[in-house]
Amino acid sequence: MSALFPGLPLTEETRELVSNILTGRYIYQNGRQSLATRVGNMQVRKNAGNELGNLNHHLWVSALGGELYTAPMKNPRRALDAGTGDGLWAIDLANRYPDCQVTAVDLQVHALQAEGDTNTPPNYKFLVNDLESPSDYSERFDLIHFREVFTSLHCWDEVIRQCYFNIAPGGYIEIQELDTVLRNGSLDKPRPISSNCPIKRWWDLTISTVPRKGHTFPEPSSMSTLLRAAGFQNTTLTSKMWALAAWHEDKVICEHGELARVLLCQRTIKCSKILLNRCSGLPEDEVDKFCNEAEDELWKTKEQYWMQVWFVHAQKPIASNTNPESK
Repeated sequence: MSALFPGLPLTEETRELVSNILTGRYIYQNGRQSLATRVGNMQVRKNAGNELGNLNHHLWVSALGGELYTAPMKNPRRALDAGTGDGLWAIDLANRYPDCQVTAVDLQVHALQAEGDTNTPPNYKFLVNDLESPSDYSERFDLIHFREVFTSLHCWDEVIRQCYFNIAPGGYIEIQELDTVLRNGSLDKPRPISSNCPIKRWWDLTISTVPRKGHTFPEPSSMSTLLRAAGFQNTTLTSKMWALAAWHEDKVICEHGELARVLLCQRTIKCSKILLNRCSGLPEDEVDKFCNEAEDELWKTKEQYWMQVWFVHAQKPIASNTNPESK
């Protein structure tokens, strides 16, 4: 595993955990995570060359105890993964539900998304599509899913209206997103975070720069309001703790924290450099300094940093008008 993340001060236990996830030896049984004891039990999610994507998918799924969504739907028949990214959620859903026709859409084609790839099941297909443009699919879906797309969309109310149109009566929309607030301590005993803290400076700078790109971070409560305004009902909001280091007393949350720290350093902070160099107005060397100091602090700090991830789903009424123009 040292070849995957050279230079990171990972413990041997963490390296073994990462190896088990990437080789498909980590499975879910009755909502708990465990090592597979034989090949027949393995749920392989490995995609060579996309190690960080696999770790990210693992974190989201494990936050739900091994489930892919919170909506009360046992056997989806037609599902849409909107803004699919690397396509891992859609591929996982298609593998779990062979009778479900899964469509993944995004503006760009990722190497893992191509139909006919050895990693894609036969009930999966990928389409290039703009989520903010009107789309009339040949059939309505009974589940539309979004995950980590807030920094990619400009007009959420229009996107939700299009989802209402494309969901079958009685079907569900589900949105899974990261919170924008860096937290410290616990909910009942929060700790203050110094404004001079490197991770806090980088975090606040990145969040404040996103609107300059033309995007916003809706609050979970406002997303529920948008869903109801579009005509959805039975809106349910769930949040989970996502630790950003291995500090929590709960073993599973602690494991998640170590993986989240790897992702934050290897992907999020590095990707933020592109945004900050383009939109923050800061010199490139100053952006590098912000990011490097934040990454360095993540590995040295004794603070109990964490963030919330939240899941909101809502249902289209069983008897409804599907025309978004009527709303």
